Amino acid sequence: MSRQGVQGFATKFALQQDRWNDFSFMTLYHLYYQIEGSSPTLIGPVKILRRGQTTQDGILITEPFDRLPRDFGSVGNSLDYYQRLNEIAGADRDEILAALNDIAANPQLEPLFDQEEGWRISLFRDNPEPAGFLADARHIYSRNDSEVPDLNIAFTFHPAGWATPIQFYFDAPGPLFYLGPTRELGPSKRKVLLPRRAMVLIGRNGSGKSTLLSRIARVAFASPSDRSWPQLTSVGVFQPPSIGFMRIGGSTLMTIGNLTPASYPVLI
Repeated sequence: MSRQGVQGFATKFALQQDRWNDFSFMTLYHLYYQIEGSSPTLIGPVKILRRGQTTQDGILITEPFDRLPRDFGSVGNSLDYYQRLNEIAGADRDEILAALNDIAANPQLEPLFDQEEGWRISLFRDNPEPAGFLADARHIYSRNDSEVPDLNIAFTFHPAGWATPIQFYFDAPGPLFYLGPTRELGPSKRKVLLPRRAMVLIGRNGSGKSTLLSRIARVAFASPSDRSWPQLTSVGVFQPPSIGFMRIGGSTLMTIGNLTPASYPVLI
């Protein structure tokens, strides 16, 4: 479905339907936010599941609402979704997450949905670690994004066509005989001397450094569920496949110009 043609609406946010289905589950919508007098802003894709939803159900949200019923729960399709929400007014962000019964912001909802068939088939399609994604999303929601990921995380990126993957481990050997002050970083509160959050890629001119970084970025900034697409596996593969990266770091939101109205509208 085209997402062009959305102009304005009378409320702070609106959902736009998407008829994409995940193995016959139709849960995908697109969240827009609007400040009075401004063009709507695309926050991003969000998946909304109803308890008891089956593959026989079509799009379930078709009417305006003040708040979704209690048997509906939502999860942003990527960590960027939560970071973009953090860029808007805090009261508006909280109102949106409450109206959509967001599961990352309301962890008590998780056990009500995590046994649903559509939980893994649709909301976390191709993401084998829903708990890890939700934990990262909660850090962002609570504005503790400096804790994502922890310092002791290790992962690999295997560029297509390479014989061996590249190993990433953001750590460094501790200095011998050092007894001075240290810093506590990350959720585990590891004591470190330096932040250890940087890596250096060294190579001759023309050896492929820029190409490698471009490949890493292209796959890293795709949602975990999209990384299994052939277009991306032909670029490279992360392990673990669901490791999360945020595209935004204090940047402004992307504004969609020329976006027609749809208690919160649903755009069809």
